[in-house]
Amino acid sequence: MKKILIVLFLLVMPLSALDTVKLKPIFDKHCVECHGPDKQKGKFRIDDITELDTKAWFDIYEQIKKGEMPPEDETPLEVNNETYVTESILDHLDSYKGKSKSAFRRLNKREYSNSVRDLLGLYDVYNPGERVSAEDISHGFDTEAKSLVISDYQLLQYMSSAMKSLSHAIKSHSPETPQGKVKNLKMSKLLPRGRDQGPTKDNAYITRSQRKITTADVAVVSVPGYYKIKFTASGVDRFFYKIPMKPVKDKFTVGLGVKALNDTSTTNKGILLKSFELEDNELKEFEQTIWINEGFYPYLKATNVHSKGVVQIRSAVRKKILFEKDLPKKLRTPGVKITSFSIEGPFYKEWPVPSYKQTFDTEGVLDITKEEVRKAMLDKFLSKAFRGFNTKDDLDRYIDFMNLEYAREKEWSSSIKNTMAAILSSIKFLYLSENDGELKALPLAGRLSYFFWSTTPDKELLSLAKSGKLKEESIYKEQVSRLLNDSRSDRFLNSFVTQWLKLDILGTMRPDSKDRNFRSYNTTIENSMREETQFYFKHIFKNNLSVKEFINSNYTFTNNALAAYYNLPYEGDGSFEKTSFPPGSSRGGILGHASILTLTSNGVETSPIVRGVWVLENFLGTPPPPPPEAVPAITPDTTGAVTVRQLLDQHRSNESCASCHKKMDPIGLALESFDPIGRTRKVYDDKNKVESNDVFKGEAFDDVNGLKKIFLKNSDSFARNLIIKIAEYGKGRKLNFKDYTTVEKLLKESAKNDHRFKDLFLSVVMSDLIKKR
Repeated sequence: MKKILIVLFLLVMPLSALDTVKLKPIFDKHCVECHGPDKQKGKFRIDDITELDTKAWFDIYEQIKKGEMPPEDETPLEVNNETYVTESILDHLDSYKGKSKSAFRRLNKREYSNSVRDLLGLYDVYNPGERVSAEDISHGFDTEAKSLVISDYQLLQYMSSAMKSLSHAIKSHSPETPQGKVKNLKMSKLLPRGRDQGPTKDNAYITRSQRKITTADVAVVSVPGYYKIKFTASGVDRFFYKIPMKPVKDKFTVGLGVKALNDTSTTNKGILLKSFELEDNELKEFEQTIWINEGFYPYLKATNVHSKGVVQIRSAVRKKILFEKDLPKKLRTPGVKITSFSIEGPFYKEWPVPSYKQTFDTEGVLDITKEEVRKAMLDKFLSKAFRGFNTKDDLDRYIDFMNLEYAREKEWSSSIKNTMAAILSSIKFLYLSENDGELKALPLAGRLSYFFWSTTPDKELLSLAKSGKLKEESIYKEQVSRLLNDSRSDRFLNSFVTQWLKLDILGTMRPDSKDRNFRSYNTTIENSMREETQFYFKHIFKNNLSVKEFINSNYTFTNNALAAYYNLPYEGDGSFEKTSFPPGSSRGGILGHASILTLTSNGVETSPIVRGVWVLENFLGTPPPPPPEAVPAITPDTTGAVTVRQLLDQHRSNESCASCHKKMDPIGLALESFDPIGRTRKVYDDKNKVESNDVFKGEAFDDVNGLKKIFLKNSDSFARNLIIKIAEYGKGRKLNFKDYTTVEKLLKESAKNDHRFKDLFLSVVMSDLIKKR
């Protein structure tokens, strides 16, 4: 019903008149045969253009600009006719004077985390969003409003997260610096206990396994802060048996880590922070100051003892290297002996702590017993949390709430915290509000801040918005430059490239580590693949290179592991460095990155269709349409098919499949020269030769380098897609027909400068695509 109403609305809205007399001959020549009275491909009819509604005109415009119509096997539009048709349609659509609705968009998980962190000054290891579920975004960006729904369960998560974050930030309203206390953990109480570890009679604890050692119920931290950890330890029993046992030659090592007490999730495995080398049979004291969050506890772990030492001994007995009669009743494999373990804290380098100062925008501890102090405190916090949208009614409402909490709690500290948690769980904090049309100063500040930094506006930006100066062109330009040059703009760069190219799905379909064909693939290589693409993206952006570099270039960025994976020379220190390709390499550009080639495979085999669809949808911005609902999936006759090409040729011979597959299959075939984990190949496992030649949009190519030459000839289309993607990320919605006039203007200007990436990006930010709803 909603869709019907929208169409009816589009039919009656006032638009500028089109010169149908001049347009009709063009459409009759190129379109009516397939979209006329006798045949309506895609259920689309165009023989009477006076009957077309706005949506139909927009669809025509899109099909022409994306090069989809006329089809490649039909007579193409003359350049002057194509320009006339598309510009006429844009002028027609741009004359629409109707209004869209004002919008609300919820903060996504990373924006929420950054916003709470920046509001409360939580710049340590604590993550404010750790208790909040991540969004399930299958298409588009995680900034898209319609995907960011909220449930009762999520609201409870926000409340829980806010309470935890505030406890972490505020610590105490006491004017006196808290004094640290010492907890000495008794060796007799340390856990775990078992055959290979436990307390000894001489008030020590020995472990011969790699299990975590602590007394969690005593060691868990109730107040976050810095804690000094001390322990005394040594290695024992390295040479108890006449067989070499791990660690054979290296020193024993002990790791210090932290772990959450009540987190039962599978990811709560603890975090090792530092390792220490021990001496054999010589006790040594160690000391380390670490930050520990509320609800966490420190643990020790012997990190290089053999977890199966008993198995080694039994094997030596079978081989008659050791004899059963000579073994003690209690086996003594190499281990670590601990004689003391203490925790002292919390300590604070300054008081009040930086997070307290940032939360309340103060240099000293506030006297919360005074009513005027509490009121000013809430007023200031509301202004920051609500991004300038706070009102007197808001202040009065939360003061009333705080007083009610005090009547219940009989204590101002917890009443204030509960009130601030309510603020951080409210609509005005969790949602961005934008007015229709040209954005007012406050919504514009929010859009800029979340676009560049994925967080709430800082003091300078918010001040300029409140004064209205942000709307001045010179001030706006200065702020754009400031936001971009701030290190926090890396949040945009990382997030955008990850979502644009779907790097977040890399690793979801890993190859079987036991398969000998894929033994070179591991977590280190996987992470390096992702980082290569991120380094490459940032290099092109920060050096303002042409976006054509994404299509093809003679370099990439590799570390030592990835260079070996690519068989490239590497002379660096192990970190990522710009690395040149040899002449004729097929690696140039994004499509040669192992990250892209791996995430478009299933970990076992490649699919030209999957890779072709990915390139069309994400790289070129011309996704193929979904198959018609009424048509069942086609199962092509594969009888006698031997190669991938023969299989696809049979698929393309089916009329129902051909129109889409002739676009995606050639791209996928060109990328068949790369295996499921991004290595180059010339033959398949069955020794059949890889054939990567085909025809794309009427042009023949021999391999992936030939395909990239075709893409480069149409670099305007790639740049257009990038403009659209950047705008949609920033606007939090798909572009509509009113936006495309601006897109085409920006594209023309960008082409004059060879589509330099940073210039293209800034042109989007300075345009109505960002300044308007």
